Amino acid sequence: MNLVKTIETCNSLKARGKGDIALKKIQNFIRKSKSEFKAYIYAAEYAESCKKYTLAENYYQEAIKNSPDDAYFYLNYARFKIRTNRFHESKPLFEKAYSLNNSSDLILVQLGRINMILGNLTLGIEFLNKAIEINPNNFQAIYLLSIGNLKIGNYSKGWELFKYR
Repeated sequence: MNLVKTIETCNSLKARGKGDIALKKIQNFIRKSKSEFKAYIYAAEYAESCKKYTLAENYYQEAIKNSPDDAYFYLNYARFKIRTNRFHESKPLFEKAYSLNNSSDLILVQLGRINMILGNLTLGIEFLNKAIEINPNNFQAIYLLSIGNLKIGNYSKGWELFKYR
C-alpha cells in the first residue's frame, strides 16, 4: 500500500472515531516504508488525536531528523507546540521553517501570530504584512493584522482591516 492510500484509509478511520486504529495502520506503514518521512507527520497527528502527546512529539522529531530541510515539518511541529500550550518553544520552529522557505504566506502568518502572542506586536505586524504581500487574499493574515493594529493603537487601519474578518 502506498502513502496516499494509507492516509485516505487512516483519515476515514479517524473521522469515524477510530483514531487508535488509524495510528496503528500508519505505524505499520512506517515500519514497512521507513523512507516515507511524510508518514511521520501523519503518525504524529493521529497520536495527538489519541492524546498520546509524547508519541506525537517523537514522530514530529523523527520527521525533522530524517528530513531537516523540509520547512513544513517544522511548521507542523510548531503548531503542535502551540496546541500543547508551549508558545515559547514554537517560535524557534517557526523561525526555522521561515529560514527554509521565506516565501510561504502560511509560515509568515504563523510567525506573525506567535510574535503577537509573545508580545512583539511590531515584528508580528511585519510578518503579517509580508504574508499579505505574497497572498493578498490570506484572510487569516488580514484578520490578525487588524488585531495587531488595534492593539498598538492604530485604530483606523485596524478597523479598516477588521471588516474582512
